[in-house]
Amino acid sequence: KVDPQGPAGRAGLESGDILYQINNQAIRGLKDYNRILEQIQPGQEALLLVRDGRTGEMGYLTMVVQ
Repeated sequence: KVDPQGPAGRAGLESGDILYQINNQAIRGLKDYNRILEQIQPGQEALLLVRDGRTGEMGYLTMVVQ
């Protein structure tokens, strides 16, 4: 699920999208996701590599970490 009012939702992520990287670091599971996000300070931007779950298109989004 993606909270539309949270950082990911405001960045354009929707349920069904697949996150491959945060700041050029591969995401292989929840452990990687949490470890990488813990390294980013609140207010900093994170670069996400995402595959759109509806169209299959890959692209980059930025989100501000809270």
